[in-house]
This record gives sequence, structure tokens and C-alpha cells, in this order.
Amino acid sequence: MRYGCGLTVAVARPTAGANDLSRQELRQAKAGLESKITRYAPRIVAFLGKPAYGAMTGSNELVWGPQPGRFGGAEAWVLPNPSGRNRSFSFEALVHAYSELKESLDRATATTPRVAVR
Repeated sequence: MRYGCGLTVAVARPTAGANDLSRQELRQAKAGLESKITRYAPRIVAFLGKPAYGAMTGSNELVWGPQPGRFGGAEAWVLPNPSGRNRSFSFEALVHAYSELKESLDRATATTPRVAVR
């Protein structure tokens, strides 16, 4: 939190990959994740890959980048997973996607005072 960001999981069980989680399991995790996002109040929440966000929002037509709705009060983004197992995106494409997120966060930080949650 010192850097204004954090990491969490939607489903708290180990998996070899995102494909090991069912849409139902992700839908069931939505309330808990939204509660956590509401509690810690980040400006932006980023989902790595489309399946989790799609399952939680019921949306099948997702685009990469910022989403039209909010999640737990935060601006929602969907980004490509940077895992080495994800061969659909080049290194340059990953850098571009994450740079866009950073620029959005920088703009939000410049216009909104940070609130510390303890």
C-alpha cells in the first residue's frame, strides 16, 4: 500500500492456471472481492485476463483496457496477463497495455488526494 497499489486474488485456492476456475466459482467470488475493493478503496482495479471480470460482471463482450463500469467503487480495467504462459501478447504489447494503466493512475493521482486505509 506504500506505493498506492496492492495485489489480491478473487478465489483463494491454488490453481495451475486461470482455466482451472469455473465461471460459477468466479461469480461466487464477486461479492467478497467487491467488498475488499470497497474496503481498501483503490482508484483502479485491474483484472489480468478477461475470464474473471467477464464472469463476475456477466459480460461476454470485453475489450482490453478501461471498462465502462466500476467494480467495488473503483475504475475497472482488463489487462492481458503478463505470465510467460500467455503467448498471445508480445512484450511490446504488454508494455503498452500496462503503460496506459499507469498513465491513467498518474492522472487520477494528480487530481484526487490519496486516502489512507488502515
